[in-house]
Amino acid sequence: CWSELEGYPCCPPGLTEVYAQDLYGDWSYDYKNNEWCGLTLLEEPIHDKECWSEEFGYPCCKGCKVYEEDSDGSWGYELNQWCGIQSFCKK
Repeated sequence: CWSELEGYPCCPPGLTEVYAQDLYGDWSYDYKNNEWCGLTLLEEPIHDKECWSEEFGYPCCKGCKVYEEDSDGSWGYELNQWCGIQSFCKK
């Protein structure tokens, strides 16, 4: 989801009201979780068939928030461990 690049989750199904717009897209507010979320008409991303970071002992990330980049790729941090950013995040 595009909003994960900005550190916010995608809105859950059924949440469609637009409260704000910016250059990234349409934003809504998830009152159940008390947080902003990104509205998208896109389908869920297709995860990479092979996770590039597994050869280094780390899983692939589910999200797209990048914390570090090196010659191997982009790295995120989820569930108290480093993880490799998947290719769908770069689109």
